Amino acid sequence: MLKENEREKDLSKEIMQQIDDENIQMKPRVYFVLGSLFLSIGLIGLIGLTIFFVNLVIFRLRIHAPFGFLSFGSLGMSAFLKTFPWIFFILTFFSLGGGVYLFRKYDFSHKQDLLRIALISFIVILSLGLFADFVGVNERVGRIKPMQKIYQEKYVNDNWLVGQVSKINNNDYMIVTPFREEIKVNLTEQTIFRLGKSIGVGDSVKVIGEWKDKVFYAKGIGRVDMKWRRSFMGKKDF
Repeated sequence: MLKENEREKDLSKEIMQQIDDENIQMKPRVYFVLGSLFLSIGLIGLIGLTIFFVNLVIFRLRIHAPFGFLSFGSLGMSAFLKTFPWIFFILTFFSLGGGVYLFRKYDFSHKQDLLRIALISFIVILSLGLFADFVGVNERVGRIKPMQKIYQEKYVNDNWLVGQVSKINNNDYMIVTPFREEIKVNLTEQTIFRLGKSIGVGDSVKVIGEWKDKVFYAKGIGRVDMKWRRSFMGKKDF
């Protein structure tokens, strides 16, 4: 015990001697206070940004339901790749990783398991993102002009569309998108019906196909549970 105390004293003397010899000066306390403040602001900002990205991913998955296109097999792969929110999905993991990195800068965090911190952070952020989408934050934020570019989604593309059946006339279906675009869809004998042919007026559908003039010729069509939960961009929900 005495030897350990002597070693600690010797080490303290060596450190003090080195400080004197090299004329090392202690940084003022305000330096550390400001450092902690900016670190906290950065951490809070990254947490907020991660929640926002998670919220956007959930929103895009809800209104487009991209996994539903996979039920059409190879026909739906292109539509799936175009509607899945890849950018926000990747940004979510980058911002989450940045938040964990900043959290590790705190002294007390070194006593915690990194994997545990990341897992707990992900669960909390995912829960907050789900809650924000559930209460309609996305639909409200989508009405703000600077945010409309992020939220203004297409429901019609070169080879797919989503909407609600408003009228049926033999093989011609009138589909209305959430933005109230009316599209004439023609079904042929080769059209694949996912989940059976029982599609009626009022059903929400996904359609795979191609454009000819102003008519969309369906290669595949199927009913889906499209959840446009609240009024979006000034339009009424389905």
